[in-house]
Amino acid sequence: NVTVQANGGTTVSQRADVVLNAASKPQSALLAGGVQYSSDQPLHQVRGKADEATVAFDGQAKPQPEHAVFTGAVHMIERTRATEATREPWSVRDLTAAKLETALVSAGSGNSQVRDAEATGNPRLTLVNNGSLASASGNGRTELSADDLKAHLTSTGEARQPPQLDTIAGRGHTVLRQLSVAGIEQTSTGDTLDAKFRPKTAASTAGTRSANGSRGAISAGQDAMETLLSAVQQGHVTMTRRAPARSSATVKAGGESNSHDDVKHAIAEKAVFDGDLDRVTLTGGVQVTDAGSVLWANQLALDRKTGDSRAVGAVKVNYLRDTSVQAGVARAAAPGSKSQQPAELTHILADRAELERATDIATFYGKPVRLWQGGSQVQAPVIEFSREQKRLIARGEASTGWSAAAQAAQVHTVLVRAGSDRSSTAGSSGAKSGGCGTAVAKSAKEGAREAGAAGQTPEVLRIASGGLIFSDILRQADFTGGFRADTADATIRASQATAYLQQAAGVASSSATAVPSLAGDLDRVVATGHVDVERPGLQATGERLVYTASDRVFLLTGDKNNPPKAVDAQGTTTGAALRFNSCENSVEALGAVEGSPAQRVRTDSRVSEDKKKQKGK
Repeated sequence: NVTVQANGGTTVSQRADVVLNAASKPQSALLAGGVQYSSDQPLHQVRGKADEATVAFDGQAKPQPEHAVFTGAVHMIERTRATEATREPWSVRDLTAAKLETALVSAGSGNSQVRDAEATGNPRLTLVNNGSLASASGNGRTELSADDLKAHLTSTGEARQPPQLDTIAGRGHTVLRQLSVAGIEQTSTGDTLDAKFRPKTAASTAGTRSANGSRGAISAGQDAMETLLSAVQQGHVTMTRRAPARSSATVKAGGESNSHDDVKHAIAEKAVFDGDLDRVTLTGGVQVTDAGSVLWANQLALDRKTGDSRAVGAVKVNYLRDTSVQAGVARAAAPGSKSQQPAELTHILADRAELERATDIATFYGKPVRLWQGGSQVQAPVIEFSREQKRLIARGEASTGWSAAAQAAQVHTVLVRAGSDRSSTAGSSGAKSGGCGTAVAKSAKEGAREAGAAGQTPEVLRIASGGLIFSDILRQADFTGGFRADTADATIRASQATAYLQQAAGVASSSATAVPSLAGDLDRVVATGHVDVERPGLQATGERLVYTASDRVFLLTGDKNNPPKAVDAQGTTTGAALRFNSCENSVEALGAVEGSPAQRVRTDSRVSEDKKKQKGK
């Protein structure tokens, strides 16, 4: 129970061996058998313990410690606050290690302060910044650990305040963990760590005392504890960000609440944290994974508070299917049914991307951006992808909308009809199938062979437009800013159009985590506004066209003043509506059709000169 008291601090150990110099001043001291230190000041409190401590003094007339080594279960706790006000919160430093070596300098009035410290043996430093009454609630909790931690400290210039952290260098298995007051946790690991701290604000002691002696003015400063200004981790960096689930109050109208925490995992070669921006930037082979996607990029900047991120350089994203929904569908389906088939992944390639966590909207930019889901594809300078609203927007980069003058085809879309329903309609009867409505007698073997071929050959619709808005909820794609579609045997041009898709087998689009998917057979296309249809040997115009993918039939209508018109080598045909059958290569004029006024059918045929001579005309 050897007790030493000096400068407001008390040290207790079971044994103390002190070496004195010729002037009987302490030269060195060895404290053993369990060492405990305590110091209680109005703005600064310290508790420390170790198995053993070795102290070397500077040899001056009034010797001061200049070097101290603590070994064996080292645990140091410091508490600081900005003012002496009763409600003033304390901020904390907490260090544990197997060994702590410190270098000290004289701080005047017989005091010594630590300038450099090195902790080894699984060292861990925890900083809890609780702010002050004059500021907000603080910056939360920061933890640093490594095989070796070296710290440099600087003087605050105030005798009552301890030195403040300036830099920390960690080597070997470094870990940086940050927990904000909002509950957002971000943890990164790497081979090396170099951290820089922002100096704490000096407390102003100006003030008056009330009748009971309490301080009447609170410090004008902000914090009694330094905060992390920057940090650089390098070598095999991994990072995990966990944010609490959004409450129903923070979910926008029409959105769905997510009861699970938002968790992101990332790997990179380097991570740089910027305390001013509260942002970490990952570089070098970046890969980020969350519950529904995987992203690759050369560089990614992640905002710790909002969860928003910005990726640049060879951006690639895979949106994963909702496994929970798929599992439920598979359990409900009969074995071997189509609904057990996994949904197609969504792949995106871009030059850069901006991802907003609050809205769950990802915007991709490229020359062009490429998106594909199975056989369906979209290419555009900008593609906006919303999982929460189940919406996809493709547009040009110049603006967020499309004007009438912007007729340039900046958006290219490919929609596919697999044709599985056609193969199912053909059977042993030998009917030639394919949705064309013809039945030609064939042998059962030949009919089955042709039916199989028809079922395996998809029908592809290639579309160019000024813009695209696709709603997975409505299963429809709206094309604006000019529309051109190429089918197997026709080209369609119009001012705008809407394509309707069938729901893909085994995909539940109502899921809150499902991504907007173009997967699913093309049902029909409705084009309006100056419609023009070109087929081999025929050209037709009208105001509205309905193309049915299942039977490859075009129904073209107009209005009373501009009826639909078809021109071919034989002449011109008009009527209330014109029906083109791709399979039969026929044109049928209708005098009346639902939704259009009745009109006489008129056909003007060209007669060759040879026939005129034969008939004397």
